[in-house]
Amino acid sequence: MYCKSCGAQLAEDTIVCPVCNAVLEEESTYVMGAEAPLYNSETIRDYGFYQNGATSVMTLEEPKTVRKKFITAGTVISIIAAALMLAGILLPAIDFRAFHEDVDLQYNILKICKNVALISSMWRAIPVGFYIAIALMLILAFVRVPIFRIIPCLLAIAMLVLMLADMGNIIEWSNNVISDLMKSDAIVVNFETIVKGFMYGIYTLTAGVIVGLVSCFIK
Repeated sequence: MYCKSCGAQLAEDTIVCPVCNAVLEEESTYVMGAEAPLYNSETIRDYGFYQNGATSVMTLEEPKTVRKKFITAGTVISIIAAALMLAGILLPAIDFRAFHEDVDLQYNILKICKNVALISSMWRAIPVGFYIAIALMLILAFVRVPIFRIIPCLLAIAMLVLMLADMGNIIEWSNNVISDLMKSDAIVVNFETIVKGFMYGIYTLTAGVIVGLVSCFIK
């Protein structure tokens, strides 16, 4: 081969001319990647690479795929909300210990609904509504659209509103329980007394609904 600058005769593998110190650049060739499906301009641009004749052959790296996380922050918060709602219907909701020193008598929401259902059959549907809300919250915890989680929250809120709206039957049942405890008809329980008697059950259930509403805005 000959130097393109001074015309000196050189060996075939010479890179720098010893006479004029000119750098001999070989023509670059375009090498196709093995994964290129078609030989056209777009696939050459996407899959190929330029390679200088004096360098070694390069291999293309496999493209990295981003995998979506199965468990997200919204999923964890939704599961916590369902756990709080479940605990809320099982923990004590009304405490009658203030009316009798020697009797530890507490009722959770399930027991309250069972007993008040003898007065109003509507109360049989309230625990069922809570169970459906908990199941929906667990299912929707793994759905990628967080706003759907508002459905079980609204159902749980509806059950709470139903309880408050029919508080008269709870007061009637509570008066009967206290009358049996005290063996006296002189004690009358009103709405304020019942609200003061609410324990961890109502508070935990309310906390579960609030956490569920928060999960509606977190993916």
